Amino acid sequence: MTRSGIEPTTSRSQVRRANHSDDDDDDNNNLVLVVVVVVVVVVVVIEVLVVVVVVSSSLSLSSYLSFR
Repeated sequence: MTRSGIEPTTSRSQVRRANHSDDDDDDNNNLVLVVVVVVVVVVVVIEVLVVVVVVSSSLSLSSYLSFR
């Protein structure tokens, strides 16, 4: 307590530090979200490519066998 009997409040630097740590948490959450989205997109693209290759190869094989 100060001489006037009023409890000291948090200073601006303490508030700034607290806000800064919250910003760091938000940045970490955003980074995790971006990494997860990128991984999901890469996996989906790979799966689509595999399906396209398998379907095209089976179609070409069936057409090759039907012409023989």
